[in-house]
Amino acid sequence: MATDLLASLDAKKIIVDDSFRLILGRSVDPSGRTYWAGKLQSGTPTQTLLAQLLASNEFANRAI
Repeated sequence: MATDLLASLDAKKIIVDDSFRLILGRSVDPSGRTYWAGKLQSGTPTQTLLAQLLASNEFANRAI
């Protein structure tokens, strides 16, 4: 049951929400949430999401 919960789309949305809040300091927009949750659901590693956020211009501009 716990494995099913962790693999659910809702769990992926929480990962996306938390990643945006932690790295970019903001909520994710609905289209970004749908995109990334779908990518994670289809097997894209969470590390890919994190790497993309850290490599974004938004993060670079925030860090200045």
